[in-house]
Amino acid sequence: MARKDTVTALMKRGISEELAERIGATGINFKDLNTLFTNEIMNMCKLGKDEAKLVYRSLHPKPTGTQGSRVGFLIRLEKDQLDEYLEFLQTHHKSLLGLDFDVETDDVDPPISFYLLVGGRVDFFGTVSRVYRDRTEVNKILIKEAGFIPGGSRGKDFTTCLRLTRIFPMLKSWGLSDFTDPDGNPLPEFTQYARIRDEIDLETEHGKIEEEMEQALKEFRAIKGIGPSKAEALYDNGFSTLSALLTASREDLRASGIGNPDTFKKHVERLMKDREEVSEEAGTREFRSNIFIDALRELSGKLAGEHTGPLNSLRETKILDDLNKREFDPDGWGKDLEAAIEREMLYQDMEHHLRELGGREDITFPYAIWRDLADHLYHENMDDAMLMKVLARAHNDYMLRTIDPTEATGIVAAQSIGEPGTQMTMRTFHYAGVAEMNVTLGLPRLIEIVDARETPKTPVMVIHLEPEIRSEREKAKEIASLIETTKLKDVAAIGGRDDLKIEVRLDPAALERHYITRESIIQKLQGKIMAKEDLEDGGASIFITPKERTNKVLLERKSVIENLVIKGVPGIERALIRKDPEGYVIYTEGSNIAEVMNLPGVDQRRIETNNITEISQVLGIEAARTAIINEAKHVLDEQGLNVDIRHLMLVADVMTSGGTIEAIGRHGISGRKVSVLARAAFEITTNIMLRSAITGEVDYLNGVAENIIVGNPVALGTGAVEVVFDAEKLAKIDMECVEAATAPITGSGEGVESCLVPETVSEGEHPKGGAPDTDAALVGHGDS
Repeated sequence: MARKDTVTALMKRGISEELAERIGATGINFKDLNTLFTNEIMNMCKLGKDEAKLVYRSLHPKPTGTQGSRVGFLIRLEKDQLDEYLEFLQTHHKSLLGLDFDVETDDVDPPISFYLLVGGRVDFFGTVSRVYRDRTEVNKILIKEAGFIPGGSRGKDFTTCLRLTRIFPMLKSWGLSDFTDPDGNPLPEFTQYARIRDEIDLETEHGKIEEEMEQALKEFRAIKGIGPSKAEALYDNGFSTLSALLTASREDLRASGIGNPDTFKKHVERLMKDREEVSEEAGTREFRSNIFIDALRELSGKLAGEHTGPLNSLRETKILDDLNKREFDPDGWGKDLEAAIEREMLYQDMEHHLRELGGREDITFPYAIWRDLADHLYHENMDDAMLMKVLARAHNDYMLRTIDPTEATGIVAAQSIGEPGTQMTMRTFHYAGVAEMNVTLGLPRLIEIVDARETPKTPVMVIHLEPEIRSEREKAKEIASLIETTKLKDVAAIGGRDDLKIEVRLDPAALERHYITRESIIQKLQGKIMAKEDLEDGGASIFITPKERTNKVLLERKSVIENLVIKGVPGIERALIRKDPEGYVIYTEGSNIAEVMNLPGVDQRRIETNNITEISQVLGIEAARTAIINEAKHVLDEQGLNVDIRHLMLVADVMTSGGTIEAIGRHGISGRKVSVLARAAFEITTNIMLRSAITGEVDYLNGVAENIIVGNPVALGTGAVEVVFDAEKLAKIDMECVEAATAPITGSGEGVESCLVPETVSEGEHPKGGAPDTDAALVGHGDS
């Protein structure tokens, strides 16, 4: 249920009601919303980036001084006073900060940013929503709102009161030298406060810190034996790069939960070496690609005289892509390149010839069709007459597939998908070829796609391996073990003893099957045990002594240790291996495309997942559009329903045209329609009609749904044609001639013949018997 207080507060700050309702529907309260940055608002409230920026800026506007620069204040506080206010604001949404000195705010309108100087460093900032400076006003507010003053500050006499709405920790510590006065001069040492130029972009700083953190965590998780929790512990202890880990002391690494620092550093060294090899290989590929480009341009220029001209850029790209995919042959690549250029030039010659033939009959195609026709027809021995017949047939087929002007493409697409969708089954199916795995298909899956669900009910992945290891089952098993989440209970028997210790009895066969070493388990346990807990290596078993030796604590800690993740990719519960005609392929329950792409031996270009949101985040919105089309088509094809792919392409285009994946629903595309009736016809009719009546919305009946509702012809197709009356032309018509021309013709018809207008009569002149320009008064609009 939407929080009405959040919605109301957002609307007061200029946020539209529709956007405020979407945020309120998440259940977040306004106090928590105030503490979030743009990317956090985007993730928690399921907003687009631009919407999240709008919300952030409306919550935290920057004050501007008379000179046009942003102005803030630097205020000195004692540490105990700061701690008191921080604790107080955890349970109150606002507070009053009393100062025994005057603060000049005449030329600055609240809200005002202020930075707190404590012990020579600025580690906190906040927002002041109002400043009370008049002594009488200060006394009144101190009496009226005494409950918003921390206990240690009550009863004191203040000169100025600031109403605080928040105090946040800075993302990094700043010094006095990082700030200047409004004129750009360094700040002198001061006793109480100073006006400053507020140029610190906290949102940008937050983004930089977060990017650094994400990059560091990604690198740390790639180290053998390091999972998400260990990676976070390393970052929290001040490490942000792999090189910093190599130079760290044993004590610092142990403090981060690393069991054996020497073994850990060996894993780091190995990872860095692998990265250097990959980087070197990428550099080599780039170098070769540049050589290919130079050679291609040179050869293309030499051969251009024998053909219609040099190759166009698209045909050049086709040749380069083909060469880069092949294994490099130092001796034969030149011949291969020359042969490819010669072949593409012949195709291009045919393309030019086809264009000339088509130009005679006004036949036009998009470039891709010309290219495909040329590539196929080059190998056919046809004369010009036969080629013209092929072009005419192709053009006829192409025109049959084009859309007429004013065609209701959206309605047709909705009908084409919705009608067969009602015939779908509701069952969950086994994954194709994998009986052990289930995947949601049918109508539930189609609803997931069009609703843009963040996570599908049954996320799955298909992971193809690099060509050189596809046929090696052991390699496939090893990669699958890296992907599948393996918990301690999968490789060990865990139980409690009479002396209230936890015994972890390792299974050597299970360890070997999952490619896990005994040392890595000990390292994981050392990072998981709490302070004052002891770990004892007993050979076949490992013993853990809880800090409180009671049955309750024993059971709690046993449950935690049983579910300790030893290895695997977060989000993937199972990984199964199946042999396809091309080799071994890994199927997974769960999806994490970003992590899997970094694993050695995985073919990054052939990873499939049904999590469309994840595809958008990792590979971009164009990849997400393709995924929507493929997933929807797969669901319909599996049910035996034949839906033209162009309808699915249109839906995918609409869902992704804004740069993010939007649902087709009242919280997405349908909810943004201008028409009140169209929105009301979709969902929550009463609420939409009532809200629209209160705000005075007008429906101009421009769309399809709203015209159908009121019984009007739709302004599409034949309904897009209108007849307009021209009163000025009517004034120039002789009405006697109109009556004569429109009277029933009887006898000799002399009345009509006498109304013929001679060509010499000028505009507006109608001699007796002259025929009027009756058609001129009616002007047709539209395609007619």
